[in-house]
Amino acid sequence: MQKLIATRAANTRVLVESKSYEGLRMDDSNVHSESELYPLQLASLLETAGSHGFHTLPFKGYLKEQSSYLFFFDYPPQAGDNTPHSLYDLIISQEKFSLKLRFHIAHTVSRSISAFHSDGWVHKSISSQAIKFFFNTTGSCDYDNPYLTDFGLSRPETGETRLIEQESGQGGYIYQHPERHGSPIRFNKVHDIYSLGVVLLEIGLWESARNMYDDYLKALRKRAPELENLSPGMIRKGLLGDASRRLEHRMGPAYKEAVLSCLSDEFREYLGGGNFAMAFQKLVVQKVDIKRLLE
Repeated sequence: MQKLIATRAANTRVLVESKSYEGLRMDDSNVHSESELYPLQLASLLETAGSHGFHTLPFKGYLKEQSSYLFFFDYPPQAGDNTPHSLYDLIISQEKFSLKLRFHIAHTVSRSISAFHSDGWVHKSISSQAIKFFFNTTGSCDYDNPYLTDFGLSRPETGETRLIEQESGQGGYIYQHPERHGSPIRFNKVHDIYSLGVVLLEIGLWESARNMYDDYLKALRKRAPELENLSPGMIRKGLLGDASRRLEHRMGPAYKEAVLSCLSDEFREYLGGGNFAMAFQKLVVQKVDIKRLLE
């Protein structure tokens, strides 16, 4: 088993993600534990993801290793062997992207999240690091095809998991809904949509959330030099302020409205009802389509 894992992980055209389920609560003692059930459910979902509009990588299978599961994804068929770049990588590189391309990325990612939610799952790790771009065989990056990755914390919306602070990566906690900072509140689609709102803001301003955070902290330290970190509420206030003041002249009023809807919990009233998917399509997916800008 270990040799097989090492062989697959060493393959330059395989992306490996780890899923740990140690310490989860059990919903029903009469069925398999969640530590066994979730990976099987997710594997089944990802195997057919291509036909569901998820825009995920080809799923190659998984292996169990103690309390974790290693999920293996192949590169897109048209991709070369170069290591993929994340959306975060592209933003901090300061490479200029056209308005049309930025809208395309925002629209594609929003539709992917919508499809994932429609199948009853939450992603839990949406960020600009979770969106990958691959290089074609000529060495140029395929910007037209962003892929959603990082399913390590994903679970059915009705399932139970431990609270895990998103402190890894490039300021992952900045994408985390204020309710989820050290709180036992159950994760739901509204929390995913908040994270998506941060990503859409990054795309619209072409600036990393980490950089925005640093700017907010610097500004507040002028009045409170002793301030070390921003509270979750301060982070959201800063993001909402940037969306309100800076987005419209760059991406148009509809795009700005979509981001504000994501960051302000506008979708909470639709939780548990049959209109959630329709509301998300109307208030986000349709508004980040460049067609709205051209109308």
